Amino acid sequence: REAEVTEHAWSARTSSFLTGLAMADILADLKLDQESLIAAVLYRSVREGKVSQATIEREFGHDIAHLIDGVLRMAAISQVINPGHTDFGPAQQQLDNVRRMLVAMIDDVRVALIKLAERTFAIREVKDASPERRLRVAREIFDIYAPLAHRLGIGHIKWELEDLSFRYLEPEAYKQIA
Repeated sequence: REAEVTEHAWSARTSSFLTGLAMADILADLKLDQESLIAAVLYRSVREGKVSQATIEREFGHDIAHLIDGVLRMAAISQVINPGHTDFGPAQQQLDNVRRMLVAMIDDVRVALIKLAERTFAIREVKDASPERRLRVAREIFDIYAPLAHRLGIGHIKWELEDLSFRYLEPEAYKQIA
């Protein structure tokens, strides 16, 4: 039994690390700096409570800790506006307000880019999730993060987010087009 618990803990740490590496890979394609790449690798471990923010600051410095804190704040805002609903979501004006709020709260554009990398990885990996989770993730990405990528001028990320979201939100129409 102890070996199972240890294996599960190892698997969870490995998953966080691999997610972080995938995020860093997306950011490397955008030519982001070393601090952003390190923050991307560490973000999931902090979000999942495996490493404290204080440890990150002590071991990696204030700038990386600050980037991770900003991404955590963006995640908190996303959770408030999309707490697991799969309906049509907030009205268009509310979505516009949320997008403006996200942009306004970001004091470093790298925070938004790290979050976009995280959501890009999430929509790529959601194919094996439950239908409810696929819809929830697709709706959030389509409503919030694809327009944010557009606003930041990252067309290829916007296109991928919209395309994969559309696949889950409108599967029949997606099949006809594909």
